[in-house]
Amino acid sequence: MRRLKVKVRDATVATRVPTLERWPRVSSLDLLLDYVTNPIVRMFRRDAEEDVQQPDLDAQMLLPVTRQPLACRQRITSLAGRQEHLDPVDPISPAAISALPLWFPSLKDLNLDLPIATSSSLQLRYMYDALATLPHLESLRVAHCAALEGIGALRSLKRLRLKDLNSHGCLYLPVSAIPDIISLQKLEILEVDRGVTEADFMCGLLRGCALGGLSISIHLDLRAYVAAAPEDVTGDFGFTFSAGVLKEVQFCGTLTELCAAATRVLRASPEVLPDVTVLRLSHVSLQAELLPEDQARMLRSDLKRFVRVEVQGLTLSSEPAVPSLAPLLQARQLFGTPRRLAWLSLDLSTATLTAAEQQVAAAQSTGGAAEPPPPPPCALPEPEVILQRAVDHLAAAARPDCLQPNANHFNPVLLARGSMIETLVHTPASVLPWLRELVPTSGSLPPGAKGEDLVAEVKVLPTAAAVLEMQRALDAGAAHGSDACLAWAVSVFAFLAGLP
Repeated sequence: MRRLKVKVRDATVATRVPTLERWPRVSSLDLLLDYVTNPIVRMFRRDAEEDVQQPDLDAQMLLPVTRQPLACRQRITSLAGRQEHLDPVDPISPAAISALPLWFPSLKDLNLDLPIATSSSLQLRYMYDALATLPHLESLRVAHCAALEGIGALRSLKRLRLKDLNSHGCLYLPVSAIPDIISLQKLEILEVDRGVTEADFMCGLLRGCALGGLSISIHLDLRAYVAAAPEDVTGDFGFTFSAGVLKEVQFCGTLTELCAAATRVLRASPEVLPDVTVLRLSHVSLQAELLPEDQARMLRSDLKRFVRVEVQGLTLSSEPAVPSLAPLLQARQLFGTPRRLAWLSLDLSTATLTAAEQQVAAAQSTGGAAEPPPPPPCALPEPEVILQRAVDHLAAAARPDCLQPNANHFNPVLLARGSMIETLVHTPASVLPWLRELVPTSGSLPPGAKGEDLVAEVKVLPTAAAVLEMQRALDAGAAHGSDACLAWAVSVFAFLAGLP
């Protein structure tokens, strides 16, 4: 065992702390700080409006390290301090965190998922000066941007993670935090989980990385707060800098979020977007309505500032229930053919379409004429045919060794379908025996019945079977062109949406 979790509930009894000598291979230590042994007691005390004594996080943080041999403490390279419950507590003091280098001199990774007192900037700076004495510290996680003051002392820090204490909460990113982040000259990775910020923060961060000549990878997971402001930026963003040059921008989110980011960030800070930047759209969700023409025109102009735009996947809107082709055609005009197309839980690969387009583009770039594609052997199948193929393929999966006695290879297969099938798929052990009891078998044949009346096997038709048949037909029909194939895929989606 290399990772040990210690739950601290009583900060007054040091003899209850287990010694690390019992686990000689442990190098990662998680401290879960709690102050009420029984959560039911906590609930009753709240209901009775009794005064509940606030826990002393300073004492709880340092309690597990008391009486630990030096050799055991030196083995710890990863330390995490977390609250077991998100009850309001007095924050931990920077002075308590400043003592950690004395107890764990070999730390490489420090996660402070605790509320840190930020009232004294002097104490914060002293805390980071103390942490700077750790020669191997490379990764740090804090739960509030206000606790970043003085973090520039960690000159060897390579990874900084910002995440709110509450897994469902949001972390506000103020513009005032930018100088503290940019001061980390050796920072290679910046990660923000469930952040809330305005366009000014993103613009200032990008300018700071460019002017500072940083080589850094930034990941910003930005969410919309309950009362989101019009200037807020939302979506999942990635920025890769090399010596201050923005090499790559990644985005995952809705088409509306992409338009807003292009207008409020990229257009507001043109100096950070050189002629070598690649835009990778890992996943873009389309809305049911078309993007207004003025917004589409502005987005098309912004996309031209990138040396290349790559779209990995597009997802059709689930509202209304029947997907529409028009938003997909508009997105294809903006970004090109996606490598994947999804609707609800159905996901198709369009690699054959993009490969054919790249082959034609390569031939045109060399000045030679592209060979004309061979004529399509047949038309793309109708949606009804796709579903029938899925059923036939599943029926053919009945293996001869699974057949009932006296049954032959032409026995029918019972296909179960209906509103409860999704539940049945996850409980085959209890459902399939019940289904087999409903069908005639060799032991339950009425007098005079023949072997062809038997049911060979009972199976549940999953949605993936239809997707598999769609994928085969799409790959085989790539010669029809991307426009026809994508329109056909949407028509199949619409057909499946109309099924009872």
